[in-house]
Amino acid sequence: MIVNILDDPIDILYPLDNCIFDNPKIVYHGTCSSFSKMIESTGWQINNPPYDIDDVKYVCECYNSLGIQNDVYGTLRHYTLGMSNGETNYPRFTKNYWIARNFASFKCGETISSLVDGVEELVSNRELSREKIERLRKLKQKYRDIFQNSFGVVYVIDVEPDWFSNWGPMAGNIETNEPNIDLILIENLPPENIKAKIEFHNGITSYRPDYDYPLPLLRTLDSFRRDINNSKHGVDDSILERYSITENNEN
Repeated sequence: MIVNILDDPIDILYPLDNCIFDNPKIVYHGTCSSFSKMIESTGWQINNPPYDIDDVKYVCECYNSLGIQNDVYGTLRHYTLGMSNGETNYPRFTKNYWIARNFASFKCGETISSLVDGVEELVSNRELSREKIERLRKLKQKYRDIFQNSFGVVYVIDVEPDWFSNWGPMAGNIETNEPNIDLILIENLPPENIKAKIEFHNGITSYRPDYDYPLPLLRTLDSFRRDINNSKHGVDDSILERYSITENNEN
């Protein structure tokens, strides 16, 4: 397994060789270093998430009892519970390195990050009973311990298309020509298929790529730098300053 350490949060260039990027069976998984030991020993398994699904249900129940529907609730209810029906948990992957990189920017993953944010918001709500507050405090400590000394990680994995329920080209967004963000794993994926690991020791500045102009690859860097200002997703100022071509730095 190749291990590539990136210390610069603004480094959005693809960090591996062209042969990996061009391999149509390569997928990516953004996660947290706290889960690396488990992933590298057992891979990804159905119904084996790094969180307790009952904890997610409980936080959503607390939000429901208060009539609150914010971004945290939306992520937990519609993303975590919605895609699993609250029962079966299918690990998710993407064909796009930069999408996985963004998921790795969440402390301990999007679900646990949202779970902790929700607990921290709810634990001070005086409308909840003492019993609920006490359970929320225990959840806060349970998941906060995972955060210690963690950093983002992207795994690069060689897979077979029939291991996923939605691999085909029609799974994407036809209007924008963007592929499906989430590939849903339906078979256990062994750790032997991991080809590389990208570690982000100093954080990640989020970047969402456009699919209708060159991606930030070394081989397309000149074209990318000319077009990045036109990104429909918006780009962080620090990334624009690093990569975009302006009249000042052209002269």
